[in-house]
Amino acid sequence: MAGSTPASAIEAALPLGKAIASVSPWAEAWRRFQRHRLAYWSLWVLALLILAVLIGPLVYKVGINDIDFKARLASRARCTRWAPTTSAATCSRACSTAAASRSRSASRPC
Repeated sequence: MAGSTPASAIEAALPLGKAIASVSPWAEAWRRFQRHRLAYWSLWVLALLILAVLIGPLVYKVGINDIDFKARLASRARCTRWAPTTSAATCSRACSTAAASRSRSASRPC
């Protein structure tokens, strides 16, 4: 019975005299990777993040030693907006106290 087995069906589908092009393992892996859309676009997002990390210091030219992280955290600690037991009046008083204690040149809201 010609054509009833899978091997004979494959042989019948191939044109005679044509060689099958071999594909490298890396090309096959890349083709499969591109078919997986989430992985493919995640690779692009990762590449953009790496690019931002590399270019970021060229754009934002403030030294890491020039940033005072403790001052920012101290002003936030006084204003407890996230606490459910704190009233709005208490929070606004704490924010105004924190704003008054900061220098006049840096006018950031609490």
